[in-house]
Amino acid sequence: MGEPIGPVQVTLRREGDNVQHFDLGAKSLPEIVIDWSALSKAEQDVEHFGARFLCAAALACFGNTFYNALKREGATVRSFEARASIKKEKDAIFRTRYTKILLEVNVKTEDDDAFSTVCEELELGSLVTYSLPEGIEVEHDIQRL
Repeated sequence: MGEPIGPVQVTLRREGDNVQHFDLGAKSLPEIVIDWSALSKAEQDVEHFGARFLCAAALACFGNTFYNALKREGATVRSFEARASIKKEKDAIFRTRYTKILLEVNVKTEDDDAFSTVCEELELGSLVTYSLPEGIEVEHDIQRL
């Protein structure tokens, strides 16, 4: 494998047909393991990990940016919950692609000014959420060993 292009690198290692290890390189979440061995084929078909990871990435970035901006503005955050869902559609040649992510954020705070300021700022998105509509170049370096 070549040199990483940036400071974040995630690696994938498969153990046969059913187990995948994602090494995230993060101290707070070093690894994600997916194990399908106890699932039926029908159950595996609705796991949708690509969609789930994409939603988690958007939610983690947007949610943390929103929360940290509220704190920066001096707000007291009583509760913070968020949810992401994703929509997919088929194009003219029947390839499926993700077309929309909905981020729903519920914040309990009494600080109206801080909340309004942060809402206005975050309409522009967070690093992940404003990168998606702009497009992210994907390069493939595939080697046969």
